[in-house]
Amino acid sequence: MTDAPRRRPGRPKDPARRAAMLQAARMAFAENGYAGASLASLAERIGLTKAAVLHHFASKDALYKEVLAVTLQSLIEPVTAAALGPGSYVDRLDRLTAAIVSELSEHPASAKLLIREILGRGPFIEGEGGQAVRAGIGAIASFFDAGMREGAFIQQDATQLTWSVIGVHLLSFAANDVDALQPVLPDVHGRREAALRHVRSMTLA
Repeated sequence: MTDAPRRRPGRPKDPARRAAMLQAARMAFAENGYAGASLASLAERIGLTKAAVLHHFASKDALYKEVLAVTLQSLIEPVTAAALGPGSYVDRLDRLTAAIVSELSEHPASAKLLIREILGRGPFIEGEGGQAVRAGIGAIASFFDAGMREGAFIQQDATQLTWSVIGVHLLSFAANDVDALQPVLPDVHGRREAALRHVRSMTLA
């Protein structure tokens, strides 16, 4: 009889439980930033004691980096799948846009967290996470570049276009819980059609 695979120390047996812990931490870090989210406040948000949090995650830094890694992966994976999938470049562009809007609609805290990390040059972006961010941006730029070479997209700087598309998506979701802006913020549920129009206007002749 073969031995059962060994579980990494501190990792919950239930993946759904760990995902819930990471989601609670993501919201806390998005609201308060890395420096502003104390271990005590994180533990309260997650619903555990500080000792229990440190049982599951070696440190606040380890928790933060895993939250960022999971957040980034949840965006990069569907975007990459859309870009590399079947169909015309326009079809894939629409699926790529819809994938981003769907993820950010479900987890708007992700947008705020990513903006905080990028602008604040936090421990994730300044470490190994920076490579993952660059790879994700590079993958989208490569998709746009290939579409330009095929004549599907307007000829322009693919990297600049990528950042413009990122801006279309991130800002409105990052600001969605700012009370002072509620009268003028766009309806989150209407962002999909608006984003499709804006991204298409930047890429298609």
